Amino acid sequence: MTVSLTQSVTELMTTPVHSVSADTSVVSAAEILLDEDIGSVIAKEPAGILTKTDLVSGIHTVDSLEETTVAELMTQPVISVMSDATVQQAVDKMEDHNVKRIAVEQHENADERFIGIISVTDLTGALSESHETAIGMYVGLASADSPYMYECVECGNRITSDHQPESCPECGGPTRNLSVSRD
Repeated sequence: MTVSLTQSVTELMTTPVHSVSADTSVVSAAEILLDEDIGSVIAKEPAGILTKTDLVSGIHTVDSLEETTVAELMTQPVISVMSDATVQQAVDKMEDHNVKRIAVEQHENADERFIGIISVTDLTGALSESHETAIGMYVGLASADSPYMYECVECGNRITSDHQPESCPECGGPTRNLSVSRD
């Protein structure tokens, strides 16, 4: 699936959201993370998010994991975007809050507040398939059978070719090689 930064977050989010009560033991929450192969669970009332990082960081601060609740280790508030947000808006918010995952929230009047999660891993995987993004440009160029990518130093036009063009077809300016060595 190729994703554009202008697409809706609902096209990229992982569903369903796994949620637990805030008074669930961290041992039970950790079992969910392992069994479902996910990086976080959402806690309800009060809302929070418990990540694998929260678990690892919190292990040395508690006396008994069996008696420790999700509420004691979870991160609050849950950083989220609304379901009508773009992928770019989600990326910006993740960067602003320095988080690796963001919840997708639906508008009020719904049974469940959070309907999906987007992680850095989701973003990297989806955006690496698009040559419109820096990630995609470099990942795509790393394959042995793909052509090289060149850029006009004057107008920024990108050119894909097996050999470096003498000049930009748009403006006639010089080009530079953006490709990385495949050897």
